[in-house]
Amino acid sequence: MMQQTLSQFDSVVGPTGLFCSGNLLFVMGREKKIFDISRPDSPQHLSSFSLPSDGYQEQLIARHRNWIFFSAGYQGVYILDITDPVNANVVKVLPESVFKLKHYKDNLFISASGAAGGRAYEILSPTASIERARIVSHLFDFLICQEFLFCGSMVAGFNIADLSDIDSPRLINQPLGKFECFSLDTLYNSIILVKDEGGHLLIVETSCPAAIKVLSRIACRLMPYRSFFSCPPFLVLWVGEGSERAFWVMDCSDPTNPRRLFTYHLAEVSYVKQLDRTFAIWGQKSPSTNRVVSTFQILGLMSNGELRRLISIGPMEEIYSVTLIPGRAYLATADGVFSVAIPQV
Repeated sequence: MMQQTLSQFDSVVGPTGLFCSGNLLFVMGREKKIFDISRPDSPQHLSSFSLPSDGYQEQLIARHRNWIFFSAGYQGVYILDITDPVNANVVKVLPESVFKLKHYKDNLFISASGAAGGRAYEILSPTASIERARIVSHLFDFLICQEFLFCGSMVAGFNIADLSDIDSPRLINQPLGKFECFSLDTLYNSIILVKDEGGHLLIVETSCPAAIKVLSRIACRLMPYRSFFSCPPFLVLWVGEGSERAFWVMDCSDPTNPRRLFTYHLAEVSYVKQLDRTFAIWGQKSPSTNRVVSTFQILGLMSNGELRRLISIGPMEEIYSVTLIPGRAYLATADGVFSVAIPQV
């Protein structure tokens, strides 16, 4: 493990989220800033802009062309036009609360809006949008594969929608039976991962969406939300039971028979961020102060499935957000915004 040091390049006031896209870093605290990271070790401030709310997280942000979409919770969705990042302009494009937004094709976007369900929008310009269709109720997570939408819903369960006619999406209802579905991801082409209400993981073959097939089921107790990470042929699971937490590294070269290769106990970890085969982990709540005090670590997934610690820094207080790019991590903490180099895996 190499000794690495943090380099501060900005200050913060309160919870702050980070988002990277291309050569731009967005620092989303009380003040919203854009940094040029074409030289990753030396971010340069380009401009500031205004948005309602603070502490935006990456899952609430998306990019299409020169538009950055920010979901401001119940205040709707805003577009930041970054054609000229020095003079970025913000306008409101969708009035509804959106928890996840993804580009589908052309100017079409799919959104997850909680109780309002999944919707398809056509964004004509930063100031004009049309709702084209409503897809499924209480949409929590989704994947888009060609012209099919794989839907995870806490109420409607796991569904598939045929989007070939975007104005009249056709649901293929309950292909796996009814269960609450919390998270989805892709393992291989036509093979997806489905997390059920019990925290178990299904490996599902989807080459024929009308007749999908469960290849295997990994019995475990996954941590809440996105707690499984696809790194073919490996799959990293973040599991927990009470205060016991661990990473399982699974060999999924044969999706019908996933095998656990390694177990790493991580009692002090509360947050995980992944980029390819690199993982940032942090977070431990201090019993005496109820503040998050943690050691920030970077782990690398080796070619044999071993997880190796690349960086360990801390303890640190209040890590608000972490974002990763190849070779570097950016951290927003109570003490400011920092960067640190990541050794090559």
